[in-house]
Amino acid sequence: MEYSTPRRNSYIIGRPIDEPELFFGRESLFFFVEDNLREKSKVILLHGQRRIGKTSVLQQIPSFFERREIQEFVFVNFDLQDKTSLSLSEALYDLGIEIFEHLAYHLELISEDRLTPPTTADLEAKLELFSDDFLPQIYDELGDKSLVLLLDEFDVLERNDNATSAYINFFPYLKSLIEQHQRLFIIPVIGRNLDDLPKLLSLFKGAPYQEIGLLDENSARRLITKPAYNILEYEEDAIKAILELSAGHPYFTQIICFAIFGRARELQNWKISRADVKAVIDKAIESAEAGLVWFFDGLSIPERVIVSAIAEVQKISNNLQPQESLTLLKNYGVNIKPLEEVARRLKENKVIWDDEKGKVKVELVRLWVLKRHPLRDEIRELEKLEAEEVNRLWKLATQEQQQGKQQDAVADYERILAINPNHFRTIEALAEEYLEVKNFEKAVELYRRAYQVNRIRNQDKFLRTLKIYGERLLEQKELTRAEEQFSKILEIEPDNLSAQEKLQEINIAIKCEILNREVNTKSYNSQSSRRNTILILAAMMAVVGVIAFIVFGIYRWSITCREGEQTIFGIPCQKNMRINNPLSN
Repeated sequence: MEYSTPRRNSYIIGRPIDEPELFFGRESLFFFVEDNLREKSKVILLHGQRRIGKTSVLQQIPSFFERREIQEFVFVNFDLQDKTSLSLSEALYDLGIEIFEHLAYHLELISEDRLTPPTTADLEAKLELFSDDFLPQIYDELGDKSLVLLLDEFDVLERNDNATSAYINFFPYLKSLIEQHQRLFIIPVIGRNLDDLPKLLSLFKGAPYQEIGLLDENSARRLITKPAYNILEYEEDAIKAILELSAGHPYFTQIICFAIFGRARELQNWKISRADVKAVIDKAIESAEAGLVWFFDGLSIPERVIVSAIAEVQKISNNLQPQESLTLLKNYGVNIKPLEEVARRLKENKVIWDDEKGKVKVELVRLWVLKRHPLRDEIRELEKLEAEEVNRLWKLATQEQQQGKQQDAVADYERILAINPNHFRTIEALAEEYLEVKNFEKAVELYRRAYQVNRIRNQDKFLRTLKIYGERLLEQKELTRAEEQFSKILEIEPDNLSAQEKLQEINIAIKCEILNREVNTKSYNSQSSRRNTILILAAMMAVVGVIAFIVFGIYRWSITCREGEQTIFGIPCQKNMRINNPLSN
């Protein structure tokens, strides 16, 4: 297709979609909302990751009900994004203004002179005005219709928990409102996993909820092809390539297609192949930068570290197991125990993790992570966990170290690592302390981790500690363990002459030990052999004597002598002879 005039890009990025004709999918979600409203569910919770299209979904709910000709509900959007620092009366004033203006000016359901929302001062003086006066007037104007509040960014209020904030007061007040007013319903949208919001869940216990997730393949295909219908012609392989990059994530699908449209317009080539998709990846990443930053910032620090590790491993192999990312982190000096549960939970986030293929689901996200968030940089972020308590102990330990109170400093450094096992500055400081007090085994262990985290910074210290520990083990005749230390040195510095000489010395000592053992064993065996031979001969002679004695006895007693014969001195059957008695003469 060729066009002589410039074509406007048909894809939308950077704003919610309020045009029904440009919104695709989510039908099952809208039916879920309809079913629960008809069942009089006072609270319907929707949740999803950042940039998944939550605000667009909220804006499309009224259009869905309008197309379905369901007229018993009136919807009012209320964004809580900028309400975190407001008091309850200020938040309720903003909510009253939003309800009034939407019904009066947008829907034209009420006359602007029929009622006036209470002011902040009114509400501060008498908070009941909102519930007892304002809302009943709204119901009178709506007739038999019910009011549904679509509350965007509902969870942002939880980020400010001071005593006067809307979070402390607004959630409980809202709960009391829906309990008092039968014609009031709320649909809050939450930008995090529900498990991360225990207080909110406990407040609205039993409320039906559903995730705003990735688009199914059919909806994603419509999002690719429909906006530019009769302009762009997508080959089937090009559509597959887009789906491979976006995994049906609506925001990233739009980003890729926006870049494709721009390139097609520039080249005046409106037929799109897989090669065209591949050609716009860098441009798509650049265009998506703001959304990708927002997406990544929506993860906790441990989640970011694991996603970076998965992206790194995936660069090596496209078929990986979740534990391989943890193994990689361990090789980088990270204590992975605190991350194991995070990794398990991250797998449950189907927006990020493809359980079937074992990798980051949105390929465009993975490519951006590799580019903007190298693994070693993200690992350093682990130091920020439990920062307040860790910083207090760090300050105390460094003061004790400067004052020469080594035992106290060591104890406080150990406390830091008990709180945050991946506080790498502490690992380095504690390694130095253990080296100072000649606890070489612990010093080597800690310097090994420090070296894995930052090789340039810690290589010389690690090598020095290995050398000192190896020499100490040599003095103690611990040859095998000494060999291990010098071998580690050569793994890092294969040309280290000192380590080579020590290993030669150890090898000679080990060979001498082996030779001595062999000589002693042979000598022992020779002496033992002679002793055994003598003992065996003596035993044999004793046995022969016993046997002869027994045989002789049997023979002696079994012979019968003739007349005139008798046994004399044990010799059987001798002739009788006279024995003269010398005393008889």
